[in-house]
Amino acid sequence: MSVAFSQEDIQRLAAESQFYKRANSKLNGQIFLELIVFHAQALKQQTLVDLALLAEDDYGVEITKQALHDRFNSCAVRFLTLALQRLLQTQIKGESLLKEITGFNRILIKDSTCFGVDKSLHELYPVSGHEDDTKATVRIQFEYDILRGTINDLSIHAFRDQDNQDWQTTNAYIQEGDLVIRDLGYMHLESIKDLIESCNANVLCRLDTRTDAYIKNNKEEMVKLNFSEEHKKMRELGLSTREFNVFIGVKVQLPMRMVIFDLPDDVASARIRKVRKERKRNGSKTIKEETLVRARITIMITNIAAVRLSQKEIYSLYSIRWQVELIFKSWKSILKIDKMKKVKRDRFECFLIAKLLQIVMIWQFFWCMHKWWFSCRTKCLSLFKASKLLMNNLSIVRNVHLCKGAQRLIALRKLLNKATRHCMLEIKKGDKNMISIIEQALNLGPATETKCIPNNFNRL
Repeated sequence: MSVAFSQEDIQRLAAESQFYKRANSKLNGQIFLELIVFHAQALKQQTLVDLALLAEDDYGVEITKQALHDRFNSCAVRFLTLALQRLLQTQIKGESLLKEITGFNRILIKDSTCFGVDKSLHELYPVSGHEDDTKATVRIQFEYDILRGTINDLSIHAFRDQDNQDWQTTNAYIQEGDLVIRDLGYMHLESIKDLIESCNANVLCRLDTRTDAYIKNNKEEMVKLNFSEEHKKMRELGLSTREFNVFIGVKVQLPMRMVIFDLPDDVASARIRKVRKERKRNGSKTIKEETLVRARITIMITNIAAVRLSQKEIYSLYSIRWQVELIFKSWKSILKIDKMKKVKRDRFECFLIAKLLQIVMIWQFFWCMHKWWFSCRTKCLSLFKASKLLMNNLSIVRNVHLCKGAQRLIALRKLLNKATRHCMLEIKKGDKNMISIIEQALNLGPATETKCIPNNFNRL
């Protein structure tokens, strides 16, 4: 694990952004970065007076509340943005947790998380057009390689920037041989086509309920697949899954492998209640039968051949996408990224970027420990527990990322010892950890007899 920033790096970025212009300035780049990254609490709780007192107590810098307020400006935002970009660009790829894996370059999981901010920021972070135009909501896009821990995308957007349009900027980071697993919100046919044809990537995702699928009949004519009829046949024949080679979309007609999973009655009922509630909220009185049928099934599409990935393995592999929800939970409950209050725009953006710097530093440290522990004991660390430990020991994290030599080695040893004692992942009886799921799905580990339709289908 390399040092994130040297003092020279920080001062260069501060000068480049024009945050640090005068050599005799009390609050230089390093002190400012440390102050709001390694001392930042939830924005809702921390005041400018609190930060000014920290600057005096910890760094001997006497600064007034007003002077500190003025330092939160566009130059400070640019400085922290450059620091975040550098931190992401200098990630070390490292070895995969599963060295024997073949056929896939990386396994990329992507999703976004949203949280509301003060309405004074509604022009910067607008919500969807049909909502109240005075509201403001931030959306953070996150994509990472679940085998190596490298972050492929960590970016700030407005809520209005929907997931299904995000592919236009992030598909450029996809490499040949990657396995891309994305949520329903990213089911954009142009995106999938680009991933397959331009990036030579493997894709696994759910089919959007509004998107049609077509099959060829005996006359080689395109016929729309009737999901109501297919679901009825599945029930009559007692089938839990059914597979087709289909063409997705009216215009795109993308050839894909499609697997239909018949959902348990309780999960299907919950989905139908959700559909009815959404339609009622939007003022719609009628629901098409096709919509209700699509709520009773889960439809997965992929370009991975059946000889490489069976129907059972498709579900198992897609289920690891749930890991990203646990990551977002740690951001909000431990790092308090969503605990906001009304402040000026520049201070808000500085706080948000500082939180992303915290996220990346904690993330890199977690993966450093996780890989080491897995290679030694083939056991996993809990991200949630490790994040809590690292947030409570930010001063040690600071020494790891900003120091060299003996001081850094001591800090590394301290955190590693604590993590291995208190942050082990506890697995409930009958469950599997993420690595075991991948091993089984890709036939890397000992085969075990499992049902094709697992019990935790409500996660899909």
